[in-house]
Amino acid sequence: MTTRRSPVSGRLALGGLVCVAIVAAFPCALAQSPTRDNPFPRFYEPRRWGPFFVEPEFTIDNIGYDDNIFLRPEVLGQTESDIVIQMGPRIRAQLPVGQRMALTFEDKLSGELFLHHPDLNHADNSLDAQYDILVGRVLLTTRGGWTTSRQRPNSEIDERTRREAREAAQTVRLFVGPRTDLVLTFGSSRIRYTDADRIVLIDPDGDGTPESIEEGDTIGVPIGVALDRDEDELRVQAGWRLSGGMRLFVEYRDTQIDFVSELAGRDVDDTRKLVGLELSPNAYLTGELSFGQADVRNTFPGFEYIPYDGSVGRAELTYRPTGSTRLIGRYERDVNFSTYERNLYYRETERTLSAESFLGQRWGWQAGWSRRELQYPEENTIIELTGSDQRRRDEIDNAYAGVLFRYGRNVVLGIRYGVRQRDSNVPFFVDEQKYISTVGSVTF
Repeated sequence: MTTRRSPVSGRLALGGLVCVAIVAAFPCALAQSPTRDNPFPRFYEPRRWGPFFVEPEFTIDNIGYDDNIFLRPEVLGQTESDIVIQMGPRIRAQLPVGQRMALTFEDKLSGELFLHHPDLNHADNSLDAQYDILVGRVLLTTRGGWTTSRQRPNSEIDERTRREAREAAQTVRLFVGPRTDLVLTFGSSRIRYTDADRIVLIDPDGDGTPESIEEGDTIGVPIGVALDRDEDELRVQAGWRLSGGMRLFVEYRDTQIDFVSELAGRDVDDTRKLVGLELSPNAYLTGELSFGQADVRNTFPGFEYIPYDGSVGRAELTYRPTGSTRLIGRYERDVNFSTYERNLYYRETERTLSAESFLGQRWGWQAGWSRRELQYPEENTIIELTGSDQRRRDEIDNAYAGVLFRYGRNVVLGIRYGVRQRDSNVPFFVDEQKYISTVGSVTF
C-alpha cells in the first residue's frame, strides 16, 4: 500500500532539499573545533567496554499524536490523524590507538510506528565514523557517513519519501601555533530519493508547461529525477583562539552540485565567504555566530534562473543562568536549494526561542516558539497565487509548551503540546498541525 496523499497537493507540491534546523528538547553542546592538546572528539562520561570508550543511550524521539500527518491543505478539507511512536538506540564509541590516533563512530537507529497507518511504518538509521591521526602539528581526519530516512512532510516535500545520503571527507588541520590553525577539507556526497509514486511538477524553461516523463505522457517527473544528485565541496578555514576558549574563524566554501538527470537543468555552484565566532561549551554562554556572503547560481547550459548574491548568517546561543535552567535563541538567514517550479532556491529566515527549567529535583517545564519565512524569487508559471505578487511566500509558525521529568542523572523525559501553522499565498500549502509528543533519553 502506498502513502496516501491529497490528489491536488500531490501533483502541485514540488520536491526540494530543505535545511531544517530543529531545537530539540535536550540539545547537547555544540561540537568544538579540535586543538593540539585535545585533537579527538570529546567524551564526557563514557563507559569502558574493553578497549572502547562508549556512551550508550536510548532516545525517545516521539510518542504522541499528530492531527495532520500528511500536511493536507485547508482547501481540501478533512485531515488524517494518528498516534505516532518513534524511538531507538544510539551509541557513540571511541577506540584510542596510543596517544596520537583514535577511531570514533556514532550510530543512531530509530523506528517510527503509526497506529492507524501501518503502511507508513519504517526505520531510519544514521552512521558516522571518523579516523584521526595527529602527526606533529598536523591532524588528519578521514570521515564517512551513511544516512537513510523516510522524511516527514515539511515546507516543500508534503509527503514522505525515502532519502539516502552517503558522504566522505578528508580534512587536514595544521596547528600553526598555540592559538592559530588552518583547515582544508575535501568532501563528496551522493544523495538519492526513492518513491515510485511521488510525482512532482517542474517548469525549468518558464513557459508555464510542466515537463513530463515519456511513459504515458504523465505530467511531472519522479522525485528521483528531480532531486538525485552528487555534491563536491571544498572548504578552507583559518581560526584563531581568543581568551576564554573562544575561536574566531574565517571560511571559504565552494560546493558543486551535479544532478543525475538533465531534465530539471539545476546544476548549481554555491560559494560562501564567512566570518564567525565559536563560544566555549564550558561557559554559561555556548554557541556559534557566523555571517557572510553567498553566491548561488545555475551552471547548467540552456536554462536561466535568478541567482542569489547576498548575505547569509547564523547565530545560535545557549545561556545557562543556573544548573537547572537553559535558554536557547537562534536566528538564521540562508538560501536553500528548491525545485518549486522554476526556482533555483528559496530564501529562508528563521527565528527560534526556547526555554527549559527544573523547579526541583524531578519536575520542570519547557516552552518554545519558532517562525520560518520562505521567499521564492521566480514568478509562478503554473499556479495562480493570491494577491498581486506571483512569487510564492510561506510563513510557518510553531509553538509548544510542556513538562519535564528527571529521574537521577540518566533519565530525562518530556511531554509537550504544540501547534504548527503554515500560511502561504499558494492555497495548496496552507495547513495546520496540532500535536502531542513525548521525548526523552535514557543513558546507560
